[in-house]
Amino acid sequence: MSVDSSSLPGTFFAQHPVLRAAQLVVWTYAGFLVAQYAVGFIVAGLLFLHVPLRELGDAGFSVVVTALVYLVSLLLVVGVPALFKQWESVKAFARLVGLIHKPKLRYLAFTPAIYVLYFFVAGALITIIAQLSPGFDPGEAQNVGFENITHLWEYIAAFVALVICAPIAEELLFRGFLFGSLRERLAFWPSTLLVSGLFGFVHGQWNVAIDTFLLSGALCYLRERSQSLWPAILLHMIKNGVAYYFLFVQL
Repeated sequence: MSVDSSSLPGTFFAQHPVLRAAQLVVWTYAGFLVAQYAVGFIVAGLLFLHVPLRELGDAGFSVVVTALVYLVSLLLVVGVPALFKQWESVKAFARLVGLIHKPKLRYLAFTPAIYVLYFFVAGALITIIAQLSPGFDPGEAQNVGFENITHLWEYIAAFVALVICAPIAEELLFRGFLFGSLRERLAFWPSTLLVSGLFGFVHGQWNVAIDTFLLSGALCYLRERSQSLWPAILLHMIKNGVAYYFLFVQL
């Protein structure tokens, strides 16, 4: 990593590598969890006050809730340390999360190949686990929040939320902020395992957790090699785009 930790003098996070790693993982998870409860509470309050959110339809309602959860997550996880001057400038933060460097073309070019490799590895591993563990359901459907959609604008809304917004927000949070912060004090593999373990955990059900754990490994690899977050965002968009096709197009 090219991040110069000396340019990040803030004391919000501990300086000891182990304590810092634990604090960062817990902080990121807590921010993500609190954001979900906070948005749920706000939305419930608005519905109680008869604000016509449901008139947006299932797709519109899901887009609003999803966008709010990601926005509040980023504000909490990144915004609070920023208030304590964890980063000396916007440029220092952009360098930390991987937004300041333009990736070399070759990293963008072989991103689809990384996706194909991840796809087959994940499929093989999930198949093996299913054979060894009879209670494991590899085909358990993931609730993505866009059920019973019929109109074109609803499909467009689902595409924007799942294929554009989710990859950008999740990469900023996990491979940007968390991975970048961990790499200031830890080697690549411990950082990758911590980020990927948390990323899989927040996705809940076992089959999705295993898949997203492996996906995160590929994303961290791209983030590390390219010194940029953009190839990881592209790979995440490809992954979600393929999932969108099978969920909503090939019915």
